[in-house]
Amino acid sequence: MKALVVYGSRYGTAAEIAEEIARVIKEEGIEVDLRDAKSVKDSDASLYDLIVVGSGIKMGKWTKESLKFLQKNKKSLASKKVAIFVSCGSANEEKADLKDRKSIWMKWLKKT
Repeated sequence: MKALVVYGSRYGTAAEIAEEIARVIKEEGIEVDLRDAKSVKDSDASLYDLIVVGSGIKMGKWTKESLKFLQKNKKSLASKKVAIFVSCGSANEEKADLKDRKSIWMKWLKKT
Protein backbone atom coordinates (compact mmCIF):
# COMPACT_ATOMS: atom_id res chain seq x y z
CA MET A 1 0.00 0.00 0.00
CA LYS A 2 1.14 3.52 -0.78
CA ALA A 3 -0.23 6.78 0.66
CA LEU A 4 -0.03 10.43 -0.31
CA VAL A 5 -0.54 13.28 2.15
CA VAL A 6 -1.05 16.68 0.48
CA TYR A 7 -1.57 19.89 2.44
CA GLY A 8 -2.05 23.59 1.94
CA SER A 9 -0.94 25.76 4.82
CA ARG A 10 -1.02 29.50 5.31
CA TYR A 11 0.57 29.73 8.76
CA GLY A 12 2.12 26.29 9.24
CA THR A 13 -0.51 24.52 11.33
CA ALA A 14 -1.89 22.39 8.49
CA ALA A 15 1.69 21.44 7.59
CA GLU A 16 2.29 20.25 11.18
CA ILE A 17 -0.92 18.21 11.11
CA ALA A 18 0.03 16.68 7.75
CA GLU A 19 3.47 15.74 9.07
CA GLU A 20 1.89 13.98 12.05
CA ILE A 21 -0.60 12.14 9.82
CA ALA A 22 2.25 11.01 7.55
CA ARG A 23 4.28 9.86 10.57
CA VAL A 24 1.40 7.75 11.92
CA ILE A 25 0.74 6.19 8.50
CA LYS A 26 4.44 5.36 8.16
CA GLU A 27 4.45 3.74 11.62
CA GLU A 28 1.78 1.37 10.29
CA GLY A 29 4.28 0.14 7.71
CA ILE A 30 2.75 2.02 4.80
CA GLU A 31 4.93 3.87 2.30
CA VAL A 32 3.93 7.54 2.41
CA ASP A 33 4.76 10.65 0.40
CA LEU A 34 4.22 14.03 2.07
CA ARG A 35 3.73 16.99 -0.28
CA ASP A 36 3.04 20.68 0.14
CA ALA A 37 0.27 21.48 -2.35
CA LYS A 38 2.32 24.47 -3.52
CA SER A 39 5.00 22.12 -4.84
CA VAL A 40 2.60 19.59 -6.36
CA LYS A 41 2.46 20.31 -10.06
CA ASP A 42 1.72 17.05 -11.85
CA SER A 43 1.04 14.72 -8.93
CA ASP A 44 -0.89 11.70 -10.11
CA ALA A 45 -3.22 10.49 -7.36
CA SER A 46 -3.83 7.26 -9.31
CA LEU A 47 -0.42 6.00 -8.13
CA TYR A 48 -1.64 5.83 -4.51
CA ASP A 49 -4.03 3.63 -2.55
CA LEU A 50 -4.78 6.25 0.10
CA ILE A 51 -4.84 10.00 -0.37
CA VAL A 52 -5.10 12.46 2.53
CA VAL A 53 -5.70 16.09 1.60
CA GLY A 54 -5.86 18.97 4.01
CA SER A 55 -5.82 22.70 4.30
CA GLY A 56 -5.97 25.58 6.64
CA ILE A 57 -9.26 27.43 6.40
CA LYS A 58 -9.49 31.20 6.34
CA MET A 59 -12.81 32.97 5.89
CA GLY A 60 -14.39 29.60 5.10
CA LYS A 61 -11.99 28.85 2.23
CA TRP A 62 -9.36 26.21 1.63
CA THR A 63 -5.97 27.16 0.20
CA LYS A 64 -6.15 27.43 -3.57
CA GLU A 65 -3.38 24.85 -4.06
CA SER A 66 -5.22 22.14 -2.10
CA LEU A 67 -8.40 22.87 -4.02
CA LYS A 68 -6.50 22.66 -7.32
CA PHE A 69 -5.14 19.26 -6.33
CA LEU A 70 -8.65 17.99 -5.54
CA GLN A 71 -10.07 19.38 -8.78
CA LYS A 72 -7.24 18.05 -10.92
CA ASN A 73 -7.47 14.54 -9.44
CA LYS A 74 -11.26 14.41 -9.07
CA LYS A 75 -11.77 11.31 -11.27
CA SER A 76 -8.93 9.36 -9.71
CA LEU A 77 -10.00 10.24 -6.16
CA ALA A 78 -13.51 8.89 -6.79
CA SER A 79 -12.16 5.33 -6.76
CA LYS A 80 -9.62 5.71 -3.95
CA LYS A 81 -9.61 5.78 -0.17
CA VAL A 82 -9.62 9.50 0.61
CA ALA A 83 -9.47 11.43 3.87
CA ILE A 84 -9.58 15.18 4.34
CA PHE A 85 -8.65 17.42 7.23
CA VAL A 86 -8.85 21.11 8.00
CA SER A 87 -7.14 23.44 10.40
CA CYS A 88 -9.25 26.35 11.57
CA GLY A 89 -8.51 28.68 14.45
CA SER A 90 -12.18 29.52 15.04
CA ALA A 91 -13.39 25.92 15.05
CA ASN A 92 -13.67 25.77 18.81
CA GLU A 93 -15.09 29.21 19.47
CA GLU A 94 -18.34 28.87 21.39
CA LYS A 95 -20.04 31.54 19.33
CA ALA A 96 -19.33 29.69 16.07
CA ASP A 97 -22.62 28.13 15.04
CA LEU A 98 -22.58 24.47 13.99
CA LYS A 99 -25.15 25.24 11.27
CA ASP A 100 -22.78 27.80 9.76
CA ARG A 101 -19.91 25.29 9.71
CA LYS A 102 -22.12 22.63 8.12
CA SER A 103 -23.29 25.13 5.52
CA ILE A 104 -19.68 26.00 4.61
CA TRP A 105 -18.82 22.31 4.21
CA MET A 106 -21.88 21.60 2.08
CA LYS A 107 -21.05 24.51 -0.25
CA TRP A 108 -17.47 23.27 -0.57
CA LEU A 109 -18.54 19.68 -1.28
CA LYS A 110 -20.91 20.84 -4.02
CA LYS A 111 -18.06 22.75 -5.70
CA THR A 112 -15.77 19.70 -5.85
